[in-house]
Order: sequence, then structure tokens, then C-alpha cells
Amino acid sequence: MTKAKQLPSGNWRVREYSHSEIKRDKNGNAILDSEGNPKVIQRYKSFTASNKRAAEKMAALWKYEREKTQSLPLNITVREAITRYINAKNHTLSPATVREYKRSLNRDLQGLMDLRLDKLTAEKVQQELNLELMSHSAKTVRNMYGLLSPSIKMFRPDFSFASISLPFAVSYTHLTLPT
Repeated sequence: MTKAKQLPSGNWRVREYSHSEIKRDKNGNAILDSEGNPKVIQRYKSFTASNKRAAEKMAALWKYEREKTQSLPLNITVREAITRYINAKNHTLSPATVREYKRSLNRDLQGLMDLRLDKLTAEKVQQELNLELMSHSAKTVRNMYGLLSPSIKMFRPDFSFASISLPFAVSYTHLTLPT
């Protein structure tokens, strides 16, 4: 466990490693280093208390709870992960969004639905998105990805979506019709 350090204010702080994120530009694209690999930012959770023992206790409790939730079974399928994601977010999403997510669960990305999370690869996700693009618009495929990505991240935070390419959504607002 990380040791607490005393701050100039007299309080004590413990910083526990939380996760790493890929550094992105303002458009959401990954920023690459000189070797072509995505740059990674390490994120920490900070715990501050008036005494050293309390700060270390808060950090230890957070770390214990985090490890307990991260030991979720990876033998669930993509369908189960999406279902559990929808149920977890049911009260924070609009009814229309929940309805669309449930429709998408039953109709879209069917090639992935019965695949276990531990067998899921970025290549399989990309292939399935490409198949869906044959019968759906780019925006619809992006929406499918918008449900799939956080659902998988909820149960498999280590899964990297960095190599997955999404189709460009065409905007027709700038076009003028001939008269």
C-alpha cells in the first residue's frame, strides 16, 4: 500500500493508482508517440484526511472494494454484459435510450452476442462493425458501438478499443439542393 504524505496544510494524503487512459486530442483521436504507440496517462485516486492513519484506511478500503468489483467473472457473454449495463444505467438514461438499447441488444451485432468476454478481441469487434455497416448507416453503426463499448468496459476495463475504426457519419446540413 502507498504511504501517506503530509501536505503543507497539515493534512495527510494517499494517492492510489486507479487506471491508465489513452491520451486523446480534442477530436477524440489517440495521440501517438514517436514509435506510433498511443500515449498513456496514469490516473490516481487521492484520499485526504486530518491524520495519517485515516487517509491510509480510506485508501485501503477503496482499493479493497475496487479489487472486489474487478474480480467479476469474465465468462459472461457480450449479451449478458450489455443486459447488465442497461439494467445498471436504467434509472440514469432516458426511457427512449433504454428502449433503443434493448432493441439494439436483440437485433444488432448478433455475431458478438454469444461470445464470452474473455474470448473477445478488437479484431472480432471490428469485423462485426464492418458487417453491420453493409446494412446500416454509419450513424447507426456508431450508435451500436456507443452501447457496446461502455458495456464491455464495465466488466473488462483492460479491453482496448483504440485500434477499432468507426465509419464517418455523413452530415447533410451543409448541402444545398438545386432549384
